[in-house]
Amino acid sequence: MSDARLRFARVGGALAVVLVLASALLVACGGGSADLGEPASALAAEPLLREDCRERGGYCGVLTPGGQLTAAAWLDHDRMYLADLEGRIRLLNVGTGEIWTVRTGLSMPQGLTVLHGRLYVTDMGSVCQGMREEKERLEAAGMEVLPQCRLVFPMPPPDALGEHLEKYTARILSYRVDEQGGLDDEQVIADRILSLDRQHSPNGMTNDGEYVYVSLGHPINRPTKDLIQYFIQLRERSLRTDLMGVIARIDSRGRIDIYARGFRNVYGISVAPDGTIYGADNDVGDGLNTSGYLEELNAIREGEFYGFPVYGTNEAPPDAKVTEPVAILPGFSSTATHANEDGVYVSYIKSENDTIRHVVEQFDYETFDPTLIYKENVLTTAIIEQDNLIYLITLEGHIYVIDPEDAPVLFGMRLSTNELDRILASDPVIVSDYNVYLDNSRLIYIKENNCKEEMRVFSLHITPVKIDDLPEERRVHGFDNLDFTFDQHGRVANGTCFALRYLPSYEFTFLTTGQYILHELDGQRMFEAVWSEQIYFPVRAMISTDLDRILDSDPVIRSRYDVYLDNSRLIYIKNSCEEESNSFSLHIYPVDVDDLPEERRVHGFDNLDFPFDRYGVVANGMCFALRYLPSWDIASLTTGQYVSHEVDGQTTFETVWTEDLSFRE
Repeated sequence: MSDARLRFARVGGALAVVLVLASALLVACGGGSADLGEPASALAAEPLLREDCRERGGYCGVLTPGGQLTAAAWLDHDRMYLADLEGRIRLLNVGTGEIWTVRTGLSMPQGLTVLHGRLYVTDMGSVCQGMREEKERLEAAGMEVLPQCRLVFPMPPPDALGEHLEKYTARILSYRVDEQGGLDDEQVIADRILSLDRQHSPNGMTNDGEYVYVSLGHPINRPTKDLIQYFIQLRERSLRTDLMGVIARIDSRGRIDIYARGFRNVYGISVAPDGTIYGADNDVGDGLNTSGYLEELNAIREGEFYGFPVYGTNEAPPDAKVTEPVAILPGFSSTATHANEDGVYVSYIKSENDTIRHVVEQFDYETFDPTLIYKENVLTTAIIEQDNLIYLITLEGHIYVIDPEDAPVLFGMRLSTNELDRILASDPVIVSDYNVYLDNSRLIYIKENNCKEEMRVFSLHITPVKIDDLPEERRVHGFDNLDFTFDQHGRVANGTCFALRYLPSYEFTFLTTGQYILHELDGQRMFEAVWSEQIYFPVRAMISTDLDRILDSDPVIRSRYDVYLDNSRLIYIKNSCEEESNSFSLHIYPVDVDDLPEERRVHGFDNLDFPFDRYGVVANGMCFALRYLPSWDIASLTTGQYVSHEVDGQTTFETVWTEDLSFRE
């Protein structure tokens, strides 16, 4: 693999599940293009935010245009085409939620791409129309109709197929895109493509700026020699039996040729920045391999052969002229692929603890280890990208927009083995049910000793230095609530539970984290704390980076705590300290009383008293506390410690120590 290639990639997959889910849902549609006219608004579950995505835990928004979505392609920065099982193509503006229907009457379009002013579409053609015919007519033609409407041909002998096969063909179409995004000038790029059922038909599409590429599944799971020979004979009837189990290439004139062969059913394909096409092949079971539901991720290059129908997943003998996959997917039924400079994203199904989950994982170009970025019981049928955000198109009619750098599920192998070893060799910032490690801007939660699934909710409250850094709706609370579930941000590997959260980019004073159990009782929600700990981050940063420099300077106050002034920070340090229960007093007197908050002007000073457990930390047998001073001019301050007592319902305060510090010359 070249050095250039190591910089790019992501993945997606095949079709079986999409087809099974979709078959019973196909309905007839009228044909023809439509003027854009007045849009109908998409139902947005929440605003689509392209900014500040990380602060939202990786979720940038959810759009709900409805329909059973099967494919998507960008027209421009804000507008995307969507295809669905109703045979529609719609144009969605992701910023405004406006949506127009620009084409109807197609048959299960499963691939879209825009190139040179044209929209390319895969279409099931007459095979889908055949599926919509009356059951009696199909049975009279010798077909068996299953409840899901999937057609099964009587076998053997192959001769019994002859008079019926020509009905079951698919097409590749293109349309001219007008200035508004409307579609006209339909052209048939290829038709009469043999497609015995919709599971193995023209599927995903992509382009590299010059050519359009389309994946076409093989119509038979296990082609016998007799059937293969029969397909060859069908060429005499002008059926495109050459377009079976291949990646095809279309040039600007609409001419189509074979780019690569040997695939069972690659459902989604994508071009990486180095020009390599990536696709995940549904190469499952049926005696094709001995490893069960394992599929292969392939780097697809011109003229190469990838094994089907001779070999299954990664089973070709060493001397065979078969291009090996770059990775074996630990799951089945891949449905989408997307490649970019970071890696290849693949959507597929995994079985975890007897639970079926639809996942999206990123595979890097160097080792092709997976990083889980999304896990939900929602089938992703297409993955596209804009502004470094990933758009997950789903069969349920939703579009989830996520930041892959802080995705809802992101642990996976984002931590390399070397990183994990380094982190485990460091000291955790919290020792509790979970050991919590701070690594740059990441909090990493690790629980060892035969950990299985984690059902408790994690609490994570971030208190900023500046309240204005909080989302507006959180300012009244004074902290940001980033509580999360293990299912969203965690992973179990080798009996160890891991969870990972990115911290916000703004400066913060401290955080509180832990776990709790949520109970419902008589319609009321009750929270039972399991464990809770605090970390004061400016102190942590000071301990690791500034401590030697600060201790080499002279304190501005010497008392039970030595108090140091470091830029706009007051730093309290006490040696031989195991725990601190006393509260700290801190009264700030301004040069100009009008600089005080309005409610404090009558007092003449600002009261910034604080408890140690919020602004302090014990480390290496020492107590540290840190407070930022206001930005306005300070005349003097008084600080110290006190103990509060409750006597007969009255609160009294006992001074432990107090000192004054003047800022006047």
